[in-house]
Order: sequence, then C-alpha cells, then structure tokens
Amino acid sequence: MTKEEPIQISTLNGFIEWVEQLKEQVEQSNLGKCLFRGISNEDYSMEASAWRRLVHEPDKNSLERLLEVNRDLIDDARLYEYDNKNGRRLSDLEVLAELQHFRAATCLIDFTYSAQVALWFACQSSYRKSPNSEELASGKVGVVFDNTSRIKQITPDSLNEEIDYFFEVNENGIYPLYQWQPRQLNNRIFPQYSVFLFGGDRIIKPDVECIIAADSKQNILDSLESFSQTTEATLFPDFEGFVYQRTQERPYNVPDYKERGYRAYQNGQYEGAITYYNEAISRNPNDIDAYKLRGDAKHHLEQYEVVCHN
Repeated sequence: MTKEEPIQISTLNGFIEWVEQLKEQVEQSNLGKCLFRGISNEDYSMEASAWRRLVHEPDKNSLERLLEVNRDLIDDARLYEYDNKNGRRLSDLEVLAELQHFRAATCLIDFTYSAQVALWFACQSSYRKSPNSEELASGKVGVVFDNTSRIKQITPDSLNEEIDYFFEVNENGIYPLYQWQPRQLNNRIFPQYSVFLFGGDRIIKPDVECIIAADSKQNILDSLESFSQTTEATLFPDFEGFVYQRTQERPYNVPDYKERGYRAYQNGQYEGAITYYNEAISRNPNDIDAYKLRGDAKHHLEQYEVVCHN
C-alpha cells in the first residue's frame, strides 16, 4: 500500500467514507488493524509528551534522557506510594499510564481503535501563530498499521518488566515499537478504546493521515454528538473530567439535557430520562434524536402512545 498525500476532510460522512475505504485496503493487504490518533494541529508530530517536555533541555534531548525522566517519574510515584490501586502494586507501565491519565508527561503515546474518537480529538480548538494574529489550525487524524512484524505486543509477562526493558535494542540493533492496550486501568480506557504506542523513536510517522479543515471542526463535533454521542462527557467519564468541564477557564453552557437523559437511561432511570428529554425537546423542538431517545425510554416503561386516524 503506497503512501499518498493526506486528503482534506470537512464532514463526518466524508471521514467515515475515508475510514471505510482505508480499512478495506488494509484488510486486503493484510497489514493488521488500524490504530488512530487525532491531533488538533496539523503542524504537530506524533511524539510522546515527555519528548516535548525535553525540548527545554536541548543539550540532553536524547533517548537516554527520555528513559531517565520516565524512570525518575516512576520512582517518585512509588516514593509517595502512588503505585497502588485497589490493593495491587502497579507495574512500571501501569504507573506511567496512571500518571499520564492526570496529564503527566510520559513516554506513552495515546492511540485509539476508534476512528471517531480520534476525529473528536482532531477537532479540538488549536491555534497557529500568524504574523499579525492567531488563526484556527486544521487538525489531522494519523493512522498506524498494527503489523506484528513491526510492532511488539505487550504480554501479561512483559507488562511486569521494568521500564528499562522496553528501551533495549533487539538483535538487529533497532529499538522496537511496543503496543499496549490497558485493561480497565481507569474509567477512560473503555470509552476511548485506548491503546498506547511507545519506543525509542522520537516521532512515530503515520502510515496514512487525513487533514480536518479548521472551519469544519465545530460542525463535525456537532455531528459526532448527534451520530454517536461522542462528547467530552462520554470520553472523560470520571471525577477529573467532570471537574475539568466546570473550571473557570471553561465557558458556562446551558445544561445538556439530552446528555443527562442518556446517562439516566443508561442507569435504568427511565422516568428521569424522559424528563430530561422533554426539556431538551422544549428547547429544540426540531431535535429528532431527542424524540427517538425519549421513545426508547418510554418503551422500557411500556408508555405507548395511541394514534387515532379518522
């Protein structure tokens, strides 16, 4: 499969068509699964946040330094006893994943098996500096093919290895690229279909990518919410995510009653869900999705409306 210039995408439908065509080509070529990463600024590379932090140390910006700062991060976390969860001592990789969950800079790079999750991240606001002002940057979705001849899988045994193990050259003198899919380490793993890639290469070059037009980002986000309930609230379903959406830097929004209805429905609170959907419909009578969701909740309560035809 030859690498082509990235295409420009401006709608959710266009993105889904691109992904379907890509997956078909990957399957025919036996290249493995697609791993997606959404980046809000097309000028950014696929690199670990720890590398970006090391840009402040140009004289020490090396693989040895990357390993050192991650090793120190793990040691400090263990010193403060942040390496236990539910009575279990976490491995080095699990400690790094937990730290990254709270925005620490680590060697792990977030990917996802879900193209739509990656698209949501690509559509977040980002700005590039122009001579006279800031302008909204286009985003991009990069794809790496999960080929076993290229990427080594983290097994239950290797998961317990110390961090140094993953930065050793193989028999060919090459630093392997590792893939690790955590199993419910935190509440974001499942809704984000998370998988980590990491290794000795500073930048992971995508096998293929697409550009998300800057002026289309908000429309795509709206489509994602309507089409698949992909929102900040569903992708970050934990206390930290809940608080972050309500910090002083974030604008105050009218409560999303449809989202509240969806959560009530998921919890089996069908009466409450109907109340929230009624409020959503009163605010936007043209929201067809809210009517459908309300109908689902009424169905569980066997509240069937009888329509009489004269």
